[in-house]
Amino acid sequence: MAYGRNTSAHDTWFQEQKSMINSASASELKGLNDEFDENFAGVVNSIASTYNGLNVMKDAKKMMESPEIMQEYKTLLLEPILSELRE
Repeated sequence: MAYGRNTSAHDTWFQEQKSMINSASASELKGLNDEFDENFAGVVNSIASTYNGLNVMKDAKKMMESPEIMQEYKTLLLEPILSELRE
């Protein structure tokens, strides 16, 4: 490795995630999917109401041109995921 970076902590995290997914029941996985879908719908609605009807699904170019919109989008979308990881 060029920088001698230790990836064992990352490997461990990915192994834990893989193990959790492989051992989860179908209903648990559906619950995770549903929770993400609900969060995503809330993000889409929030962005649309805050930024004059901006459609997250169709206006990617407009989003990419505005750092403010992208920051808001990433914050709204990722915050629930990151808070789960912090616990």
